Amino acid sequence: MKLMIYQIIFVVFFFFTSNVYAAKIHLNSGESLSGKIQGMDDQTLSLESDRGFGVLQIDKADMRLIEFDGNQRDLSRKFGLGYYQRGPVAQEFSIGAASLKYWLNSTDAVDMLVGYGGTVEGGDKLEEIFNLEVRFSRVVLQEGNHDLYWGGGLGFISVTDEETKTDDTGITLRGLLGVEFFFVSFPNLGISAELGVSNQTVGGRTTMGIFSSGFPTMAVRYYF
Repeated sequence: MKLMIYQIIFVVFFFFTSNVYAAKIHLNSGESLSGKIQGMDDQTLSLESDRGFGVLQIDKADMRLIEFDGNQRDLSRKFGLGYYQRGPVAQEFSIGAASLKYWLNSTDAVDMLVGYGGTVEGGDKLEEIFNLEVRFSRVVLQEGNHDLYWGGGLGFISVTDEETKTDDTGITLRGLLGVEFFFVSFPNLGISAELGVSNQTVGGRTTMGIFSSGFPTMAVRYYF
Protein backbone atom coordinates (compact mmCIF):
# COMPACT_ATOMS: atom_id res chain seq x y z
CA MET A 1 0.00 0.00 0.00
CA LYS A 2 2.84 2.40 0.90
CA LEU A 3 4.59 1.65 -2.39
CA MET A 4 1.41 2.41 -4.35
CA ILE A 5 0.92 5.74 -2.55
CA TYR A 6 4.57 6.62 -3.11
CA GLN A 7 4.29 5.85 -6.83
CA ILE A 8 1.15 8.01 -7.17
CA ILE A 9 2.93 10.94 -5.49
CA PHE A 10 5.92 10.48 -7.77
CA VAL A 11 3.76 10.44 -10.90
CA VAL A 12 2.11 13.71 -9.83
CA PHE A 13 5.53 15.22 -9.11
CA PHE A 14 6.90 14.16 -12.48
CA PHE A 15 4.05 15.67 -14.50
CA PHE A 16 4.07 18.97 -12.58
CA THR A 17 7.83 19.56 -12.97
CA SER A 18 9.68 19.80 -16.24
CA ASN A 19 13.23 19.92 -14.85
CA VAL A 20 15.51 16.89 -14.81
CA TYR A 21 16.48 16.13 -11.20
CA ALA A 22 19.59 14.42 -9.89
CA ALA A 23 18.61 11.55 -7.63
CA LYS A 24 19.79 8.47 -5.82
CA ILE A 25 17.64 5.35 -6.23
CA HIS A 26 17.69 2.97 -3.27
CA LEU A 27 16.80 -0.61 -4.25
CA ASN A 28 15.18 -3.33 -2.17
CA SER A 29 18.41 -5.30 -2.50
CA GLY A 30 20.31 -2.66 -0.53
CA GLU A 31 22.14 -1.27 -3.57
CA SER A 32 21.83 2.33 -4.74
CA LEU A 33 22.10 3.99 -8.17
CA SER A 34 22.84 7.69 -8.80
CA GLY A 35 22.07 9.82 -11.82
CA LYS A 36 19.44 12.01 -13.47
CA ILE A 37 15.84 10.90 -13.91
CA GLN A 38 14.90 11.05 -17.60
CA GLY A 39 11.38 9.65 -17.51
CA MET A 40 9.09 6.92 -16.27
CA ASP A 41 6.09 4.80 -17.21
CA ASP A 42 3.79 2.41 -15.34
CA GLN A 43 6.51 -0.18 -14.84
CA THR A 44 9.95 1.40 -15.09
CA LEU A 45 11.97 4.51 -14.33
CA SER A 46 14.68 5.75 -16.71
CA LEU A 47 17.86 6.92 -14.98
CA GLU A 48 20.90 8.37 -16.74
CA SER A 49 23.74 6.94 -14.67
CA ASP A 50 26.41 9.31 -13.38
CA ARG A 51 28.94 6.44 -13.65
CA GLY A 52 28.84 6.23 -17.44
CA PHE A 53 26.52 3.21 -17.70
CA GLY A 54 24.12 5.07 -20.00
CA VAL A 55 20.36 5.21 -19.37
CA LEU A 56 19.24 2.45 -17.00
CA GLN A 57 15.71 1.05 -16.93
CA ILE A 58 14.75 0.29 -13.32
CA ASP A 59 11.71 -1.76 -12.40
CA LYS A 60 9.61 0.31 -9.99
CA ALA A 61 8.82 -2.80 -7.96
CA ASP A 62 12.54 -3.00 -7.10
CA MET A 63 12.71 0.57 -5.78
CA ARG A 64 12.60 1.28 -2.06
CA LEU A 65 13.26 5.03 -1.98
CA ILE A 66 14.08 7.93 -4.33
CA GLU A 67 16.31 10.56 -2.74
CA PHE A 68 16.54 13.82 -4.69
CA ASP A 69 19.66 15.95 -4.56
CA GLY A 70 18.75 19.03 -2.50
CA ASN A 71 21.43 21.05 -4.28
CA GLN A 72 19.39 20.83 -7.49
CA ARG A 73 16.52 22.85 -6.03
CA ASP A 74 16.37 26.31 -7.56
CA LEU A 75 13.14 28.32 -7.31
CA SER A 76 14.45 31.36 -9.23
CA ARG A 77 11.68 33.29 -11.02
CA LYS A 78 8.96 31.02 -9.62
CA PHE A 79 5.68 32.10 -8.02
CA GLY A 80 4.30 30.45 -4.94
CA LEU A 81 0.60 30.46 -4.02
CA GLY A 82 -0.61 29.40 -0.63
CA TYR A 83 -1.92 30.18 2.84
CA TYR A 84 -0.11 31.79 5.76
CA GLN A 85 -1.45 31.41 9.30
CA ARG A 86 0.43 33.51 11.85
CA GLY A 87 0.42 33.08 15.59
CA PRO A 88 -0.62 36.24 17.49
CA VAL A 89 1.55 38.30 19.81
CA ALA A 90 -0.41 38.68 23.04
CA GLN A 91 -3.41 40.86 22.01
CA GLU A 92 -2.09 41.72 18.53
CA PHE A 93 -4.70 41.89 15.80
CA SER A 94 -3.84 38.89 13.63
CA ILE A 95 -5.55 36.82 10.93
CA GLY A 96 -4.61 34.22 8.35
CA ALA A 97 -3.71 35.44 4.88
CA ALA A 98 -3.39 34.38 1.28
CA SER A 99 0.26 34.33 0.20
CA LEU A 100 1.81 35.23 -3.16
CA LYS A 101 5.57 34.65 -3.07
CA TYR A 102 8.03 35.39 -5.88
CA TRP A 103 11.64 34.23 -5.97
CA LEU A 104 13.92 36.94 -7.37
CA ASN A 105 16.80 34.43 -7.57
CA SER A 106 17.85 31.21 -5.85
CA THR A 107 18.12 32.87 -2.39
CA ASP A 108 15.98 36.06 -2.32
CA ALA A 109 12.18 36.23 -2.36
CA VAL A 110 9.37 38.74 -1.82
CA ASP A 111 6.04 37.71 -0.38
CA MET A 112 2.71 39.57 -0.34
CA LEU A 113 0.18 38.54 2.30
CA VAL A 114 -3.47 39.62 2.03
CA GLY A 115 -5.87 38.78 4.84
CA TYR A 116 -9.47 39.63 5.67
CA GLY A 117 -11.75 38.48 8.45
CA GLY A 118 -14.81 39.61 10.34
CA THR A 119 -17.50 38.69 12.85
CA VAL A 120 -21.19 39.58 12.44
CA GLU A 121 -23.87 38.93 15.07
CA GLY A 122 -27.53 39.76 14.59
CA GLY A 123 -26.71 41.89 11.58
CA ASP A 124 -24.22 43.97 13.59
CA LYS A 125 -20.57 43.91 12.63
CA LEU A 126 -18.56 43.14 15.78
CA GLU A 127 -15.11 42.86 14.27
CA GLU A 128 -13.45 43.43 10.90
CA ILE A 129 -9.74 43.14 10.10
CA PHE A 130 -7.95 43.76 6.82
CA ASN A 131 -4.23 43.15 6.54
CA LEU A 132 -1.76 43.74 3.70
CA GLU A 133 1.87 42.85 4.32
CA VAL A 134 4.96 42.76 2.10
CA ARG A 135 7.92 40.68 3.21
CA PHE A 136 11.46 40.02 2.03
CA SER A 137 13.39 36.85 2.84
CA ARG A 138 16.86 35.50 2.08
CA VAL A 139 17.99 31.87 2.29
CA VAL A 140 21.17 31.58 4.36
CA LEU A 141 21.46 27.80 4.35
CA GLN A 142 20.13 25.20 1.91
CA GLU A 143 20.61 21.67 3.13
CA GLY A 144 18.87 18.53 1.92
CA ASN A 145 15.16 19.24 1.56
CA HIS A 146 14.97 22.38 3.72
CA ASP A 147 15.96 26.06 3.59
CA LEU A 148 16.92 28.22 6.56
CA TYR A 149 16.08 31.88 5.93
CA TRP A 150 15.79 35.27 7.60
CA GLY A 151 13.74 38.28 6.60
CA GLY A 152 11.45 41.13 7.53
CA GLY A 153 8.04 42.54 6.75
CA LEU A 154 6.10 45.80 6.63
CA GLY A 155 2.31 45.68 6.81
CA PHE A 156 -0.80 47.87 6.75
CA ILE A 157 -3.74 46.90 8.94
CA SER A 158 -7.29 48.21 9.31
CA VAL A 159 -9.28 47.20 12.38
CA THR A 160 -12.88 47.65 13.55
CA ASP A 161 -13.51 45.99 16.91
CA GLU A 162 -16.60 46.75 19.01
CA GLU A 163 -15.26 44.95 22.07
CA THR A 164 -12.10 47.07 22.30
CA LYS A 165 -13.78 50.15 20.77
CA THR A 166 -11.18 50.21 18.01
CA ASP A 167 -11.83 51.71 14.59
CA ASP A 168 -8.47 52.66 13.18
CA THR A 169 -5.57 51.79 10.90
CA GLY A 170 -1.95 51.07 11.64
CA ILE A 171 1.29 49.38 10.63
CA THR A 172 3.12 46.18 11.53
CA LEU A 173 6.90 45.67 11.46
CA ARG A 174 8.39 42.16 11.64
CA GLY A 175 11.77 40.48 11.76
CA LEU A 176 11.83 36.71 11.30
CA LEU A 177 13.87 33.53 11.10
CA GLY A 178 12.27 30.54 9.40
CA VAL A 179 12.66 27.08 7.92
CA GLU A 180 10.89 25.91 4.75
CA PHE A 181 10.62 22.18 4.08
CA PHE A 182 10.14 20.59 0.65
CA PHE A 183 8.84 17.07 0.05
CA VAL A 184 11.42 14.76 -1.49
CA SER A 185 8.89 13.41 -4.00
CA PHE A 186 7.04 16.72 -4.48
CA PRO A 187 9.71 19.47 -4.47
CA ASN A 188 7.42 22.32 -5.59
CA LEU A 189 5.39 22.08 -2.37
CA GLY A 190 6.82 24.01 0.58
CA ILE A 191 5.77 24.05 4.25
CA SER A 192 7.37 26.66 6.51
CA ALA A 193 7.55 27.56 10.19
CA GLU A 194 8.84 30.86 11.57
CA LEU A 195 9.94 32.59 14.75
CA GLY A 196 10.50 36.33 15.09
CA VAL A 197 9.68 39.67 16.65
CA SER A 198 7.00 42.18 15.72
CA ASN A 199 5.80 45.67 16.51
CA GLN A 200 2.20 46.56 15.69
CA THR A 201 0.67 50.01 16.14
CA VAL A 202 -3.07 50.57 15.60
CA GLY A 203 -4.32 53.97 16.68
CA GLY A 204 -2.75 54.67 20.05
CA ARG A 205 -2.18 51.01 20.85
CA THR A 206 1.22 49.37 20.32
CA THR A 207 1.93 45.66 20.73
CA MET A 208 5.44 44.20 20.76
CA GLY A 209 6.70 40.68 21.29
CA ILE A 210 7.71 37.31 19.88
CA PHE A 211 5.48 35.70 17.28
CA SER A 212 5.49 32.17 15.95
CA SER A 213 3.93 30.42 12.97
CA GLY A 214 4.87 26.82 13.58
CA PHE A 215 2.45 23.92 14.16
CA PRO A 216 -0.48 24.20 14.38
CA THR A 217 -0.11 27.56 12.60
CA MET A 218 1.93 27.26 9.40
CA ALA A 219 2.49 28.43 5.82
CA VAL A 220 1.86 26.15 2.85
CA ARG A 221 2.75 27.16 -0.72
CA TYR A 222 2.92 25.52 -4.13
CA TYR A 223 5.50 26.93 -6.55
CA PHE A 224 4.86 27.24 -10.28
